[in-house]
Amino acid sequence: RIVNVASIVGHFSFPYLGTYGATKYAVEGYSDSIRQDLHPWGVTVHVVEPGIFPMTGLYSGGTVFQDAITGRYAELSRETQEVYGEAYLKSVTEALTEGLYGFLSNKDRFKVSEAMEHALLSPSPKYRYRVGLDCRTMYLLSFLPEWVRDMVNEFLQNWVFRVEAVPPVSAPKDGLSMAKSRYAAPTKLIFIIVIIFLSLIMLLAPCRTMSM
Repeated sequence: RIVNVASIVGHFSFPYLGTYGATKYAVEGYSDSIRQDLHPWGVTVHVVEPGIFPMTGLYSGGTVFQDAITGRYAELSRETQEVYGEAYLKSVTEALTEGLYGFLSNKDRFKVSEAMEHALLSPSPKYRYRVGLDCRTMYLLSFLPEWVRDMVNEFLQNWVFRVEAVPPVSAPKDGLSMAKSRYAAPTKLIFIIVIIFLSLIMLLAPCRTMSM
């Protein structure tokens, strides 16, 4: 058996985690491919997809993660630092430490090792193990259109984490609105129609039951 460890970020990407997300998407794709390649040898491939568990590794609490971000920023050239600015650095740090790895974090880190053990020793292991409530929730959200996922991320940062999203200092003031207005709108319209249709069904179902 082969057990690879990916992440929910391999399905649902968060801002500021581009490199990390790319590695996890790669693990997902690689595992899907070799799973089929190795079947003739009787080898099975399993993927453990943890949610956010900040009590392990780099996210072990205190200022470890914050110091890591600040240290990486200090390694950038002065020109690059001027492109982003100190306010942007502070916003990113707060969004990750107080929000993503704070509010959404799972507390029981042993769930990950239990999933690995099951994948290795169970007579009937699963192909994928989605560990943590946040992981299962974000996986369902990954099927939604991209603009909805962007709205979810914005909602989490602004209203749940309560961290102000500060753009890079060199970014144009209307950059965000320019980018959003450039995407095609039909998908959004269709999605809204579907939501309204499902809502009407849910509202009318009790009335229909009562009339019968």
